[in-house]
Amino acid sequence: MTDLAVELRTALRQWRRRPVLPITVVVTLSAGLGAAIAVFAIAGAVVWRPLDAPDPDRLAWIAAQSVKDAGVDRRRACAS
Repeated sequence: MTDLAVELRTALRQWRRRPVLPITVVVTLSAGLGAAIAVFAIAGAVVWRPLDAPDPDRLAWIAAQSVKDAGVDRRRACAS
């Protein structure tokens, strides 16, 4: 037998003796993949879908900006 076949036989024999590790690995991978799929499904439905607006080209973004965020010194702005 080749080295790979011997290693596979040994691994399968160990898994049959102690099935906790392979079960733990499968459950962990399943939970991780399920969580990732759920996050991307929610993000795809909420973030990346187009807006349901009658004329999306005419939409505008309006935001407020504080004096601190604008980089203006409040002492100078108040003095003038």
